[in-house]
Amino acid sequence: MKDEKKIIVIGFGNEMKSDIGIGHRIVTDLAANVVFDDIHYKVAVLDSLEILEFIDGYTVAVFIDGIHTSKGIAGSVYLYTPQNFKPTLHLTHLHDISFSAAFEMGQRLGFKLPQVTKIIAIEIAQETVFTDSLSQQLSEAYPGIITTISNYLETISTYSVLENLRV
Repeated sequence: MKDEKKIIVIGFGNEMKSDIGIGHRIVTDLAANVVFDDIHYKVAVLDSLEILEFIDGYTVAVFIDGIHTSKGIAGSVYLYTPQNFKPTLHLTHLHDISFSAAFEMGQRLGFKLPQVTKIIAIEIAQETVFTDSLSQQLSEAYPGIITTISNYLETISTYSVLENLRV
């Protein structure tokens, strides 16, 4: 028997802050163009514990956010799990607590948290520019980023047994 899956993809960021809005922009584009029956999309502008309400009852959660590392190349796509998680722009602290602490709190409060959690981080070029446009580097990489993430979501959507989704 096939496992019942409910997948949520949450994009973080403010579209008016250039590259910082990459997660928001990606999820908006995916929701309009990449449709799978078991995937729901949501954007989150604020960092807060309301994320627990967004993921409550889902079997798989995928978070998409920007990351700025010292040696990263803008447009690079990284895949993390909570176990190997590197701080991203919005998931570092949710309402003054860490990502892992928010999940622990959710478990204690009785939220039905996802069995599988993935974090997709996109390397950004600029953090402090106020514009609704991406940096040139990220704009050039954007079609490839969308393709990479769409392919990953298709993989998640087609898995019949969640235990196999540990990649």
